[in-house]
Amino acid sequence: MKWSVKLLPKLKIISTFSVMVIILAVSSLLTSFLSNRKVSAATTAYSDNLVADYNIPSEVIQVLLDNSLQSDGQTPAAAGKTISNFTIADIEQLTTISLAQRTKQANGNYVSKPADAVADWVKTLVGNEDTANGYSIVDGAFKANNDQDGLVTGTAGSLATKTISIDGATHHYGFNFLMQILASARSAKIVDLTGVTSEITDSNTAQFMMSLFQTNHSTALVELKLGHNNLTNLNAYPLASTLFSTTSSQKITKLDLSNNNMTELSWNNSLGDMLSTVTTLDLSGNNVQQVFGDLLNALRSVAGNGGSADMSDSELSKDGNTIRNLIDLMNSSPSTITLSNNGVNTLIDQALKLGDPPNKKLVENLAPQLNEDSIRKLLSEGLVSKEAANIIARTHDDLDPDLLDQLKEVAGGSFDGEVSSINVSTALAFMPLDLDVGRTSSTTSLELSYSLPPNTQVTASISDWTTTANDRFSGNLVLTFPLQSFSLTTDNLTIVSNSTSKFATNELSTTAVVLTLNNAERAALTAGATYHNVITWQISNTVTDPQ
Repeated sequence: MKWSVKLLPKLKIISTFSVMVIILAVSSLLTSFLSNRKVSAATTAYSDNLVADYNIPSEVIQVLLDNSLQSDGQTPAAAGKTISNFTIADIEQLTTISLAQRTKQANGNYVSKPADAVADWVKTLVGNEDTANGYSIVDGAFKANNDQDGLVTGTAGSLATKTISIDGATHHYGFNFLMQILASARSAKIVDLTGVTSEITDSNTAQFMMSLFQTNHSTALVELKLGHNNLTNLNAYPLASTLFSTTSSQKITKLDLSNNNMTELSWNNSLGDMLSTVTTLDLSGNNVQQVFGDLLNALRSVAGNGGSADMSDSELSKDGNTIRNLIDLMNSSPSTITLSNNGVNTLIDQALKLGDPPNKKLVENLAPQLNEDSIRKLLSEGLVSKEAANIIARTHDDLDPDLLDQLKEVAGGSFDGEVSSINVSTALAFMPLDLDVGRTSSTTSLELSYSLPPNTQVTASISDWTTTANDRFSGNLVLTFPLQSFSLTTDNLTIVSNSTSKFATNELSTTAVVLTLNNAERAALTAGATYHNVITWQISNTVTDPQ
């Protein structure tokens, strides 16, 4: 049995704490700097114009105030901005601009969902197209939102004049203005349009309305969030030149198209050049059935960028082209695409039938999602590697015993980790015994790691404490682990057991080790003597007292 004193974790804690103090100090200085710096006013003709001057409802502006972020991490509302003092200049300074309801998680990430105030207002606009308080999605409206020749941000542009010129006529469409104002957030790294058209049931209308946003104006953009907008298969012709139009200098890495009722993508190259830099493509919440055309090109582009695409809610059809396309892509880039469990097993079943099997690396990647039928078919084709067999064994419960035996044979007779072992850290050292109290505690920790085969247990027993002169006492030694305490005796006591059909591996650690003597033992102690004892740990083949 190997014993060792482990002081390194304590040193790590001290080191980590010191680093955290430094980081907090720098963060504090940075916050102070940001709060004291003066942002110079924009020189454009519209910089002092209020967002409320553009026929946009106050409740929609409030969503912007509550969910967008400034460079100091505050929302405009938290920084004192209100509907009565929120200007276009403030919009231009935002690093995140959002029409969605955003909630910050414990890990620092944000979760977005449709903001009711925005979605409800946009829904009321439908049927009011080209009316005074409505919106416009005629060809001229998209041209009017393009800033070419200063149509939007020029000295005589729509933001300065508060009028939109469409085909020679002037208008004051609040929704069209809103999309122009959002695009004026030149410092925004994140544009969150989640759920803007979530209440629009006609997908064509939703796509045309979202096409009023000119992405190529957002020069600092890194992440574009378009979830919950009923964009379906992106077949509206303006999308490629508006919402998905980018410049060569833009570096958009994240594109969220989740929950858009998407089953495939059209052939009209809607996504254009946007995908040239995308490494994270979110298609979750869409039941994608077929993969070809623009969607296939999108997945290939993301794979070529070393990225990933989330299709975890896609069931997939049995369409031969879809299966071949995905197998070809995933064989070359196994970690690119995440499919649902049903999608994975449909892919495997159909690929084997078509004679386009997955390679062994892809099988390893998909191993946790395979059902028993897929596992058997892959075993029969010799496509399950040793690593895949081990992954399947680790991630599947209650596999058929015959199937488990076949996997074990592929794994070389035993699965990784299937070597029974117990490792216990070193000799415990105790503080001097207080004879008045008859109790002492360990000054070192006890760490136990184990690997247990099915239906086995770890037991421990303790010998008497003795001196070289053979003075002895029994004492009461208690080990307190996070979930349970154990009082060791000369009889074997079960510490942990494995009553499952798989190997169990874990670690236990405690610094709470207490030795107590009764009155008779204390009276018989030899003053100044050092006592020793031995704890015996062993693996028993039969679980007699499962914990």
